[in-house]
Amino acid sequence: MWRGCHFTYLKCFLFFSLFFLIFLKDSLEVICLNITCFFNGFSLSVSLIFCFSGFTLLFLTLKILEKFKGKRIIVIGDCMLDKYIWGEVSRISPEAPVQVIDVQNESFAAGGAANVAMNCAALGSKVSMVAITGNDDSRKKLLGILGEKGVQTAGMLMEDDKPTTLKMRIMGR
Repeated sequence: MWRGCHFTYLKCFLFFSLFFLIFLKDSLEVICLNITCFFNGFSLSVSLIFCFSGFTLLFLTLKILEKFKGKRIIVIGDCMLDKYIWGEVSRISPEAPVQVIDVQNESFAAGGAANVAMNCAALGSKVSMVAITGNDDSRKKLLGILGEKGVQTAGMLMEDDKPTTLKMRIMGR
């Protein structure tokens, strides 16, 4: 049932956990590490909780974030356009148990790898996006959103027979 690679992952996790515990034990704030291994339809999850001081954690986080400034980063992945439809719930449909929305507004955001690229750009990196999109309005909207945030889109290839991934969310109030 158990294979050696699962024990190897578990041993590595425990090694790094002990490393954190031994060398950073003088601090006092909570961090939870979790690892989950899947095998033969079962999962094994191990969680460890460590304590760090708030100042130490904040200092380490700021140091990591500062390293993004000015770095050249290429993000390769599945770009998508997130579309949000906002409205008021007027009633429940008689055909199915779903809400009927009176649409009031639509908004768009970069999703998937495009969201990662925008986050890196917000941290001060020089980001180039590489992805394949369709030749459609969603691509144009996505390129506009990325361009506004300073993400280079020259690596975004276009395929005529593939639509740009569009994820739609309907938000009723």
